[in-house]
Amino acid sequence: MCSGDNQFGQVGNGAISTSVPVPTRVSGLMPATNGAGQPPTFVAGQRHTCAIVLPGMTPMCWGDRGAGQLGDGQIGGLSLTPVPVVADPAHAPFPAFTLAAGDSHTCAIDTGLHVQCWGDDRVGQLGDGRSGAGASSANPTFPVAAPSILDAPAIGLAGGKVRLP
Repeated sequence: MCSGDNQFGQVGNGAISTSVPVPTRVSGLMPATNGAGQPPTFVAGQRHTCAIVLPGMTPMCWGDRGAGQLGDGQIGGLSLTPVPVVADPAHAPFPAFTLAAGDSHTCAIDTGLHVQCWGDDRVGQLGDGRSGAGASSANPTFPVAAPSILDAPAIGLAGGKVRLP
């Protein structure tokens, strides 16, 4: 369930509004649990929201995709309801254990315990070493591995405005 600012559809109720002042069910998300009887974990960026949904541990994101931060292979526009994060242009599943959201980017720890990120990479937020103006990966719309930390298993993530520490 989500509430708050909804100018970009980040509440996920299928509509746009100035705000949603009470917790509202996210459209298309079944009342699932994480296997331990708890609801899925939600993370929120500036204008987007994501959750990991069972079965399959599939991350789902909704809201603004202006920088590719929903991870569904698209850039620009809005998604007012959850869309699955996909691993590649063939839309292969992308299972993940945990998520963190920054301003306009999202990162996950995948089932191989690697950090993968997507979205705005203008100042190196994704940790893939290819950021900046003119970089081919300036705004990846699919998860990309953060090679600088692939040599050790990831155990946690935290979000920030323009970077994930």
